[in-house]
Amino acid sequence: KNLFRFENLDRAAVRICADLGISQETTLPKVNDYPRDHYSTYYDDESRAIVETIYKRDLEAFGYGFNVGCDSNPVVSVSS
Repeated sequence: KNLFRFENLDRAAVRICADLGISQETTLPKVNDYPRDHYSTYYDDESRAIVETIYKRDLEAFGYGFNVGCDSNPVVSVSS
């Protein structure tokens, strides 16, 4: 079972189309696409602790963290 990171959606779409044996003739549209700071900058200590508690499994599965960069691979393999 694979999940795909949203921040790599274009690369994931290419992979999905290839896996399905269909051609990807268009690119995905982007709306409100503008530069943003790393997501960790939007949290204070309290909100960071809440997110780390509630979303611990997701953070680990996707390789996210407040002090680390994200793996650039669009595919995240998860165990059932």
